[in-house]
Amino acid sequence: MNSCFNEDEALILLNDVTMTDEELRENELTDIEKRKLKTDIMGKIKSKNSKRKKWTIAAAIAFTVIVSIPLTRTDAFEKMISKLAIVPGIGEVMMEDKGFALKNSMTNNNVTINSMYIDQNKIAVTLTVEHTTKYDNSPYSLRDDKGNVYELKITNRSVDNYRNMSAYKAEYIGEVKKASKYTLSVDSHQASFTLKDSDFAEVSEAKTLYTATNGNTALNISSVKREGDILKIDYYATDFLTALPANMQVAKDKAFNFGTFKDEEEYKKRGVNISDPSIEIPYFQLIDEDGNKEYGHSSSSNVIDEYQSSFNLKKLKGKKMKLILPSVNYEYQRKYITSQYAMVFDVPKEGKTMLNREEEFVGFKYKILSIERLSDKMFALHYEFIDDNTSKLQPRPIGMFMNIGENTDSVSSCIDKGKLKIVIASRNPIGDKVKVDPTSISYASVGPFEFELDLDKIIDLDKIK
Repeated sequence: MNSCFNEDEALILLNDVTMTDEELRENELTDIEKRKLKTDIMGKIKSKNSKRKKWTIAAAIAFTVIVSIPLTRTDAFEKMISKLAIVPGIGEVMMEDKGFALKNSMTNNNVTINSMYIDQNKIAVTLTVEHTTKYDNSPYSLRDDKGNVYELKITNRSVDNYRNMSAYKAEYIGEVKKASKYTLSVDSHQASFTLKDSDFAEVSEAKTLYTATNGNTALNISSVKREGDILKIDYYATDFLTALPANMQVAKDKAFNFGTFKDEEEYKKRGVNISDPSIEIPYFQLIDEDGNKEYGHSSSSNVIDEYQSSFNLKKLKGKKMKLILPSVNYEYQRKYITSQYAMVFDVPKEGKTMLNREEEFVGFKYKILSIERLSDKMFALHYEFIDDNTSKLQPRPIGMFMNIGENTDSVSSCIDKGKLKIVIASRNPIGDKVKVDPTSISYASVGPFEFELDLDKIIDLDKIK
């Protein structure tokens, strides 16, 4: 089947995959459908008139075999994580002084604060909002008991149409003055929360129990805990990336789960088979000595930056386990469009024109195989990536995004019968020539990242309550 999705649809969970019940029973999930499922959504969603793609795809950048080792910190690594904290629901924060996180979630008038972090230089909060028109594009603000007001900017959004809700991450970067009481408001007090000092707990710096590295990325396990039959793993990744051009920025995938436990129940009802994780679609697997497998689950479908995976130990046997993640995904994004990578193509009046034209984008080589006119306002580019054996990083990306500037109406990236395709729709009729600009490309820092776990050495919290 053809699996096409646009950049906003890529942010929607499996519940919005357009498949009939018959298709769900007859087919395994495709890679694209798997990615739709993932609840970690990186980056911003903009309006249709200002598209920015958020599809994390994959390529291999390292071939070093990864083994589980106790953490040996170099001076550079120590400096890198000396003030790094991992806040559940918020993600990575760099603390310049003390930081504080909300202890428990709060709900008021169809809005839930899932998590919140505050220090002297930043405020970050994740919220779940039930789908009601009164909260569309709502402003978020935080006022303290001294009258200071901080306007929070939406930096991330996850849409779950099946559950009729959206999750947001809102942030403020700048000086934050000390206070003992705050009021978080949504849409001018339509939903309001009073927050006191006692509602927050001080955040500790990130600790590491184990790490596995390939020289480019270190995957770190900061906590392993058991709650009855549920094993919870807290993790984060640190990077040793080369310097980027001034026009580029990098985003990193932070959630390596395949839905929630409730999602899994829904898969079973529909007869959906879940494939093993891959470099392109990485998620955690926990494997026992008999080869039984359990994949990582999210604690909630509403969490944006999670940094935690949960496993049902009832599916596994014994005490010796192996935790495996195939890769950590990254995405190179252009901050602004220049003519450096622009391409001009002749557009056929109808049908397809073969091109076999080699191009390069941020060090990744690819070939435009053909251009195809789909309508007076839509065309498709068929392409493939070139395996450059001379590259030390050995990139193997499987997708990218492009646009045609201000006339771009929408962009879809497809896997069409195993082939890569980008479909671009224009606001205006397309003539006999078109100028196309690549905007982003994704790749993977390849493992596998592996850890050996002994359940006999993990305390069961349920037994000490």
